Amino acid sequence: SHNVQSALKLGHARGVAMVAASGKGIPVAEYTALQVKKAVVGYGRADKNQMQEMVKMLLNLHRRTAQDASDALAVALCHAHSTPLDQTRSAISSGDTFKHSFERRF
Repeated sequence: SHNVQSALKLGHARGVAMVAASGKGIPVAEYTALQVKKAVVGYGRADKNQMQEMVKMLLNLHRRTAQDASDALAVALCHAHSTPLDQTRSAISSGDTFKHSFERRF
């Protein structure tokens, strides 16, 4: 089936990305759809429209983003909500931002 082939390709791409990141010491985090929805909307069974609207509101955007962009932004918001504030402050104050860390590694 087409869905099975798509799932396999996505799984391979995901695995390659995770191995590449961990090989360079870049931390990898994973979240379930339920976790992302709960972090962004407050309800784990929120639908796509609720997610898009909440992403728009939380990020003070003028309009809804495309579905894929909303999904990516929702995961980023979930990660921001899940990362301890002390850890974030420590990384910022040490100058170890993602860009800085990325530039040092490559």
